[in-house]
Amino acid sequence: MERSKSAISRELRRNRFDQASYLPDIAHQKMQIRRQHSKQPFMSVSLSTIKQLKQRLNKYHSLEQICGRLKREG
Repeated sequence: MERSKSAISRELRRNRFDQASYLPDIAHQKMQIRRQHSKQPFMSVSLSTIKQLKQRLNKYHSLEQICGRLKREG
């Protein structure tokens, strides 16, 4: 199967239908549900923050620098 034993073990443990059986269709449905719940909607960011971000990126500031500065400024 060209997968490590641990990856197969995690797949079987995570997507069991009941205590003993693994059904690929059920596993796929569970994966889709987990994926939907893991996606977080885009948080509302003010236009002024986006404008500041773009300006600082144009000045070649790193994301770490920008993040630190915005946290410092509140």
